[in-house]
Amino acid sequence: MALPIVSSLWVGPDLSWIEQLSLASFLHHGHRVKLYSYGEINGVPDGVERVDAASVYEPTDDIRQNAGPSMTADLFRLHLVHDTDEVWIDTDMVAVKALTKNENGFAIAYERQGKAICNAVLGAPRHSAAVQYLLDYCNDPHDQPGWLRPRLRNQLSGVPKEQLISTLFKVKRASLGPMALAYALRETGEVSEVRPRQAYFSVPWQFADVLFNPYGGTEGWMSEETEAVHLWSSALSSFHKTNRPHPESFVGALQQKLGIDVSHLKIP
Repeated sequence: MALPIVSSLWVGPDLSWIEQLSLASFLHHGHRVKLYSYGEINGVPDGVERVDAASVYEPTDDIRQNAGPSMTADLFRLHLVHDTDEVWIDTDMVAVKALTKNENGFAIAYERQGKAICNAVLGAPRHSAAVQYLLDYCNDPHDQPGWLRPRLRNQLSGVPKEQLISTLFKVKRASLGPMALAYALRETGEVSEVRPRQAYFSVPWQFADVLFNPYGGTEGWMSEETEAVHLWSSALSSFHKTNRPHPESFVGALQQKLGIDVSHLKIP
């Protein structure tokens, strides 16, 4: 069976070495990799296919002006998995082996087992009830979303319908992200398709430093179920982003294997 195409969206001018590492790692394991964007990007690894993001989702003027790139990405990934057979990846996911869908066409995993579900990897069949549930809400936000706490829902009272989605971003930045996905999966019964966290999130964000640690590092964190690892870029210290990774760490060894240029980074 052919491997799924893995895809992401980049809103910004340049890819850092971390995004390059992510995309190159999936290429290395045999995937076709697509990077969608609304403009020009520098630093895209050879072999990654560049695609106009507007062919999948064109943000409204309200979203462009009043919501950030993270909400655009949350909306984009829903349209992507609804309209294509591609699997969304955040650009700080790195492949450990080829990424697969389960027998029903899903690629979703827990971040905290049995509790939080993360959307940094998102694959679903086109008929997914959960994805349709969220898109229906985004296309017709007629009421306050059930996945928000009452205190946050109250902040949406009286907001005009045409401004409700962008206001969600102001109320809670990730309001259309993991919590919305988890709610929709549970509402539709598709939560049974969610894999154990070891599939993609075996290293919690609180312990992301182990991926850069040459002394022990990831030993004990990964298993045979692990297909990808989240680097948790938003939680990483600036040290890890601006210094060359240790060559004997998980990240450093992968960076050398894939030939990602880090010569511009500081030597720790």
